[in-house]
Amino acid sequence: MERDDVENLLLLCQKHHTIVDNDTNLYTVEKLKGIKNIHELWVDNKLNTSPSWEAKIEQAYYLNIPRLSILSSDLNEEANKYNLEKIDTLSNLGMDLFYLMENFKSTINKIDLKSIPLNEAISYPDDIVGCYVSFTERFRTKDIIIPGSYGIKTTPQEKLNPHIYTNIDGYKIVLSINYKWITTSTAYCFFRPSGGHSNFSGYGIVNDIDTTAKVIYITPYIIGLKKEKPHPILLKRAHGDERELEELISNNSKNPKNSDVHWNGDIDECNCCGFDFSYLNYMVDAIVNGCGFNMCATCFLKSHKKLGMGYGQAYIKEGKKWRYIAG
Repeated sequence: MERDDVENLLLLCQKHHTIVDNDTNLYTVEKLKGIKNIHELWVDNKLNTSPSWEAKIEQAYYLNIPRLSILSSDLNEEANKYNLEKIDTLSNLGMDLFYLMENFKSTINKIDLKSIPLNEAISYPDDIVGCYVSFTERFRTKDIIIPGSYGIKTTPQEKLNPHIYTNIDGYKIVLSINYKWITTSTAYCFFRPSGGHSNFSGYGIVNDIDTTAKVIYITPYIIGLKKEKPHPILLKRAHGDERELEELISNNSKNPKNSDVHWNGDIDECNCCGFDFSYLNYMVDAIVNGCGFNMCATCFLKSHKKLGMGYGQAYIKEGKKWRYIAG
């Protein structure tokens, strides 16, 4: 084996490189190889067991389109629909911004994004550069101004250092912000709160760490408002409407040939009210103004009174699938 073979490669920051060089009696070849093996096992374990980012985003305040497009061909395809190079901010897209935000949010909430929760990753500060992390924290904001494209004369972004930051276990966490990827004027209100801080959930990559100053730098991919569990009152009402829907289902006959028919595709939320279907048991594929809608029992009962062709077909959730049962 040659001295410069990859098996002998050990990547060290400047601080630890100096420590090793200054104490070669302690840091023998065998000890350094042992350190390398332990680290590689840790990385391999994290790559194979890193949990998926389970948090769903209800409102997207920040979408780093170029970074997100790398994660999924669907996101890249969506981004290519818009001429992003010629705009100053996403708000310049006008009504197209709504479609971009909804399509990106829907895809992000579906794909399997591996990440390490930020509050856990900090336990290994020397090993997290290049790791994807997820977070739900209270952040302070700095140098985030309303850009000139909103008709307000402001200091150019390049003369400022727009970012949000928080502190976890003695480390300052800094997320740089590019005005271009802030989604709406409402989103700017959260990045410029009167109290100086906001609660954000999101996903990003650790791109640098200063272990001496104890600062971790993260490039955010998405920042927004996490989708919370529905309020108990809303859940109770929704489940009550499902019991009413069950009566319609029991009075409706179905074709036995369709007993094994399942809905083709994912269903995240009611197309009318946005209620999260993960908390519900039934879905109705109903016709609204000539278009098919995935509706919760509550919305279906408000606008329809029966199941059947031209009205709606009912499905029941079985695991991750939806099976046709009536209509």
